[in-house]
Amino acid sequence: MEPSRDDFVIALRSAFLKKGTQQRFSLLSLIFFSIVFLILGSFNFKIINYVKIGIKEVVYRSSFIVSMPENLLKDSYITIQNYKKLYKENEKIKSELEILKAKDLLNEFIISENQRLKNIVDDHLMEISHVIRGEEWLPSAPLHVMLYEAFGWECPLFAHLPLLLRPDGNGKLSKRDGDRLGFPVFPTNWTTAEGELYSGYREKGYHPAAFINMLALLGWNPGTPQEIFSLEGLVETFSLERVSKSGAKFDPDKTTWFQQQYLRSQTDEALAKELKEKIPALTETNEALIQICGLMKERATFIQDVYTDGHYLFERPTEFDSESIKKRWKSETSNLIHAWKETLNQLSDFDAITIENAFKTFLEQKEVGVGAVLLPFRLSVTGVGAGPGMFDIAAFLGKAEIVERMETALLTIQKMVNEA
Repeated sequence: MEPSRDDFVIALRSAFLKKGTQQRFSLLSLIFFSIVFLILGSFNFKIINYVKIGIKEVVYRSSFIVSMPENLLKDSYITIQNYKKLYKENEKIKSELEILKAKDLLNEFIISENQRLKNIVDDHLMEISHVIRGEEWLPSAPLHVMLYEAFGWECPLFAHLPLLLRPDGNGKLSKRDGDRLGFPVFPTNWTTAEGELYSGYREKGYHPAAFINMLALLGWNPGTPQEIFSLEGLVETFSLERVSKSGAKFDPDKTTWFQQQYLRSQTDEALAKELKEKIPALTETNEALIQICGLMKERATFIQDVYTDGHYLFERPTEFDSESIKKRWKSETSNLIHAWKETLNQLSDFDAITIENAFKTFLEQKEVGVGAVLLPFRLSVTGVGAGPGMFDIAAFLGKAEIVERMETALLTIQKMVNEA
């Protein structure tokens, strides 16, 4: 086996790894043994071949082991250089990102300032004399004044109102609080660009006058116990000096109360017209609608409640309040209601006063209390346990309708009692 070029390279490399005298001795030894092995290699001695192979393996393995630290250092150096390069690139990207963020903030600032400028120009061109807005605009007021002065324009008077707070007083009232808590916060329905719908007071059935009255008393009071105002009355009474400096808690129950008061203040004729506009399918005469509105308006909050809560004034009941029947319908009730029906059927006049007088006489004759007859009478005619005065309801429906309803109810209710 002839010595290869690799053998000499490996041996030479191993020799050069030595230091000083050891390096010179190694080189001389390497040269000497190389010459000897070259001479002996010309002879085909097996033992020489084995020795050469052994020496080659020892030198190769030794060279590999010795070169491991070198390779490790070299690889580590390359890795460190790569990390340094990545770090520099990352820092460069971060720097560029900060510049972009700064530009974005500058754009937002310019847009914001442009909006302020636009508002000022609009107010000036429309000759606005008073600007009334929320207190969150208070920090911008000095800038707005300076802009007016810079243009040489007359500055309007600025007033800043306190924030509207949630019903519990914890935090500012937001657009999402309304529907979440069960009341609107916008004058009319409002749909966002994303298609999200927020309910409005108009669509919920609130009257504009009630809505304005409610708004006026949020954070303001007239200095008197008066709470109900017309628009003209508010114009005459309102003053910024009486606006509270603290936040005003929004009270949805109070808003409902304003709506109830407004509804009750309307004439029966006006409510009848509004009810017909709200529910065009109604077939009752205008005179009948006027009477129904007169009966129901003290119990209604919205105009549609006249129909939904007073449905028995438009049609015969098909269901009867089972809870009221359990409490009030006793063993003798059917006989009492039957007798009272016969009494009503014998009346020549059927107005509310006549019916009430007949009722008092009937109670005296039967020696029973009002509750023993009046609530079962209401149940048999309306199907519910509460409502307007029963004598007024009876007079409105008429004798024939009342008698027929009572006859039907006696059969239905008695069946319910027997099955209970």
